[in-house]
Amino acid sequence: MPDLNTAALPDLIFTILFFFILVTHLRSVDVKLKYQLPEGQKLTKMVDRSSIIHVYVDAEGKVQIENSLVSMEEIPAVVNGYKNKLAMNDNEQSSIQVSFKADKNTKMGIITEVKTQLRKCGSLKVNYSALETKKQ
Repeated sequence: MPDLNTAALPDLIFTILFFFILVTHLRSVDVKLKYQLPEGQKLTKMVDRSSIIHVYVDAEGKVQIENSLVSMEEIPAVVNGYKNKLAMNDNEQSSIQVSFKADKNTKMGIITEVKTQLRKCGSLKVNYSALETKKQ
């Protein structure tokens, strides 16, 4: 019985490995807070996701911006630091958006306080994340 030719097997394995490396999205933010997003019906997906600063708020009012936990007073300084990191000029800084992911049980006063701190640093483009309600 003739031997099975396995010469092309390493090429096939590396091709599949390369495919998975290309299509896999690695999470760049380590979320330290537990939150459950609220549900909504008329949601739209964001098109440009390259210039986004992620802000997470849990039910107790703890705030995380990207990878760091911050107090309310630190929000403008931290957001300005991320803006400077993401944008090279003032035109690009004005296009940076804040993605707000708050727990559905977070008090509106906490959300308003975070939005006030974001206004202090000129971050007026804020979008809110939610899960789409399942249609019955």
